[in-house]
Amino acid sequence: MSRNPMDGPRQCFSWWMALALAVTVAGGAQAPQAIKSKGKSPLNTDAAEADAKAKDPTAAKPAVVHTGRGRVYDEKAGLSFVPPAAWTKGDPPAHVYQRGNLKVKHILALQYFGPIEDELRVNVIATVAKDDGTSFKQFREAVKVEMLKKLPSWKMLSDGTVQLQDRSAYYWINTFTIQGHETQQIQYMLRGDVGKIYTVTFTASKASFPKYNEIFEDCANTIRCD
Repeated sequence: MSRNPMDGPRQCFSWWMALALAVTVAGGAQAPQAIKSKGKSPLNTDAAEADAKAKDPTAAKPAVVHTGRGRVYDEKAGLSFVPPAAWTKGDPPAHVYQRGNLKVKHILALQYFGPIEDELRVNVIATVAKDDGTSFKQFREAVKVEMLKKLPSWKMLSDGTVQLQDRSAYYWINTFTIQGHETQQIQYMLRGDVGKIYTVTFTASKASFPKYNEIFEDCANTIRCD
């Protein structure tokens, strides 16, 4: 039986979709509006992935250090970052979603809440799931198709790749309206070295997004994963 080339993107997308909706409704949060390039243009996604694959997989890599002032670490997920000052820790539950006839659990690893703006609580949430090999380009196309089916108001404002410390991360910025609230998010997806893929989502109201953009970016630049 031939394999549908979109099966991978759809499966990868399904856990991300569950996250996007669950975070906004349950967490009452919204995300950033624009990434500051700091003099660097977003990299071509295909070129960035090709460069990563070209690296010698047998080369010894230094161990990821998940310690430091203010750093929070989920050992099971293999992910850490430094949350914004004074934000409070949440207790994200495991989320089960349907993938065909199978129920698949992805882990909501870390969650932190900031102030309430426009009746939405600003937040950051990180998830981890098994990496099924879907490329960033495939994922981007799947997101555009599937999100519009679920949320007609959803719009991708921009996407690309950005360097977060020693890793290339794919990011996208989107807006949508849910339960009457105009919401904006910036989401980063990173591939680890142990067969895992990580997504870190920053959410805020659309109106307050510019106010938190730099805070979101500073936090994103502290992300470390195994």
